[in-house]
Amino acid sequence: MSLQGVRYQYKEQENEDNELNSENNKDFRLGFIAQAVEKVCPEAVKNMPDGTKAMSYTDLIPVLVEAIKEQQVQIDFLQEKIKACYQKNPQYFPQQSPAIDENNDQEDNPLKNTSINENSSLDIATAKLFQNTPNPFSMNTEIRFEIPKNSSSAKLLIHDMQGGEIKSYILTARGVGNIMIQGHELPAGMYMYTLLVNNTIVDTKKMILTK
Repeated sequence: MSLQGVRYQYKEQENEDNELNSENNKDFRLGFIAQAVEKVCPEAVKNMPDGTKAMSYTDLIPVLVEAIKEQQVQIDFLQEKIKACYQKNPQYFPQQSPAIDENNDQEDNPLKNTSINENSSLDIATAKLFQNTPNPFSMNTEIRFEIPKNSSSAKLLIHDMQGGEIKSYILTARGVGNIMIQGHELPAGMYMYTLLVNNTIVDTKKMILTK
């Protein structure tokens, strides 16, 4: 996270006839600033005889590989947490990405599509949940939705990232509607909000409250 990629050109240099050579300055290149990398990974920086510094990009490969492995450990841990949350509160989960478990087929995967089941009517499938605005927010935010007119029930649920329900709103209006969430009613953090129509999950989105 401390490394920063840059786009650069080489400086013009004088040749043997004291003329500026712009050959190396024609195209832009991508890389790192050696002095910046030296503070993070000094093994990848070489001090040249003329006092300049040079980058050894191949020396960064092991660092990148280890970073990917460390990130994968975190991903695996979070996947297990998501599965545990699903088993505790399956009604809160929308359709999940197949990347959560590529080895399981749709039938065996516990995180399979739960957003709109096969028995839902066509009208339920036309229900919509929109991203809250503004997001992130600190004072208040608006959540817009669209509920089919012949729906028998509709709810908006807000839960934290551990799957615990924070608030529940019964939606009586049909068609396009909205609800305002007051920032002072919740602690700062990340939340998920879910629209249920006829007890079927329509969609789930994420919102962030800052203080």
